Amino acid sequence: MKSLHRMDVSMKSLHQMDVGLKSLHRMDVSMKSLHRMDMGLKSLHQMDVGLKSLHRMDVSMKSLHRMDVGLKSLHRMDVGMKSLHRMDVGMKSLHRMDVSMKSLHRMDVSMKSLHRMDVSMKSLHRMDVGLKSLNRMAMDVGLKSRHIVDVGMKSRHTMDVGMNSLHRLDVGM
Repeated sequence: MKSLHRMDVSMKSLHQMDVGLKSLHRMDVSMKSLHRMDMGLKSLHQMDVGLKSLHRMDVSMKSLHRMDVGLKSLHRMDVGMKSLHRMDVGMKSLHRMDVSMKSLHRMDVSMKSLHRMDVSMKSLHRMDVGLKSLNRMAMDVGLKSRHIVDVGMKSRHTMDVGMNSLHRLDVGM
C-alpha cells in the first residue's frame, strides 16, 4: 500500500512536473511571442524613423525647389534689370540724338540768319550801287545843267555885246 501510495505520490509529482514543464513551455512560447512583438515594435519604430527621414528629405527637396524657384526669380529680375539698363541706354541715346537735332536746328537757324544777312548785304550793295549810279546821274545832269547855264551865260554875253554894238551903232548914227 505504501508502495502504491508512493507511486501515486510520484505520479502526482510527475504530473505536477509535467504541468510545470507545460507551464514553462507556455511561458517560453509567451516569451518568444513577446520577443516577436518587441521585434515588431522595433521594426515599426525603424519604419517610423525611416518615414521621418523620408519626410525630412521631402522637406529638404521642397526647400531646394523653393531655392531653385528663388534663383530663377532672381535670374528673371537680373534679366529685367539688364533690359531696363538697355532701355536707359536707349533713352540716353535718344536724348543725345534729340540734343544733336536741336543743335542741327540751331545751326540751320544760324545758316538762315546768315543767309538773311547775306541777302541784306547784297540789298545794301545794290542800294549802294543804285546810289552811286544816281549820284553819277545827278552829277552828269548837274554838269549838263552847268554847261547849259554856261552856254546861256555866253549867249547872254554875246547878246549883251551885240546890244552894246547896236547901241554904239545907234549912237554913232
